[in-house]
Amino acid sequence: MPELPDVSVFRDYFDKATHNKKIERVDVIEKRILRGTSEKELNKVLKGKIFKNSDRYGKHLFAEIGSKVGLDIHFGMTGDLELIDDLSKIPPYTRLLFVFQDGEGLAFEDQRIFGHISLVNNLDDLVSQNDLGKDALTITAEEFHEIIRKRRGKIKSILMNQSLISGIGNVYADEILFQAGIHPEAKGSRIPDDKIRKLFSTMNKVLKTAIKYEAHREDFPTKFLINHRRENDECPGKCGKINVIKINGRTTYFCDACQQLY
Repeated sequence: MPELPDVSVFRDYFDKATHNKKIERVDVIEKRILRGTSEKELNKVLKGKIFKNSDRYGKHLFAEIGSKVGLDIHFGMTGDLELIDDLSKIPPYTRLLFVFQDGEGLAFEDQRIFGHISLVNNLDDLVSQNDLGKDALTITAEEFHEIIRKRRGKIKSILMNQSLISGIGNVYADEILFQAGIHPEAKGSRIPDDKIRKLFSTMNKVLKTAIKYEAHREDFPTKFLINHRRENDECPGKCGKINVIKINGRTTYFCDACQQLY
């Protein structure tokens, strides 16, 4: 599932793919990809326009069209973008296609159709419409501490709650907790203050490292858990074996020897 680092990469790709390209039309192949809008309305808003700016918030990409309108692009579990130069050969899971006047197109692919595209007034509107908490890379240490200390739930569930902290999904929640040495079932309110501070700095370090490597997980540092997400695989810290459990239905990888349960 695309998470914050992946969407940062998508944003860079989107900016390069759409730079100074005037939109000829929007072809909606799968109507389920739209939320609160229609193919007709999208074309009315986008035709003849150029994407001015983009931004990322959590797992969402915001593409500004004008001063009072933009797109909210959410990638769901399998969303992706691909620039194509032959409109007769669109990728197999293309759900929506931005067609540019130069003859190229930008395909929004989504095999499982859990993503969505909608019109929003601005970035603040995107945040409020999706009930998003603070972005994981802009939240302050104090705000982060307040969120964790007030909640009795499992720390992995807290990190993945998009209405509390926006941008972290299943894979990076596991990585952050592994690097911080905290068991995914630890209760937020029971984690010591110094460990919350470590968790905050670790979250920033992990996410920024992933962005640095353009979310190519095979290039991540060898001490990262991300390439050892297999039961009984050796822990990257070489202190035990990788365990697998379910938390809120999500497969969770961790090391009992490395990660403390509070």
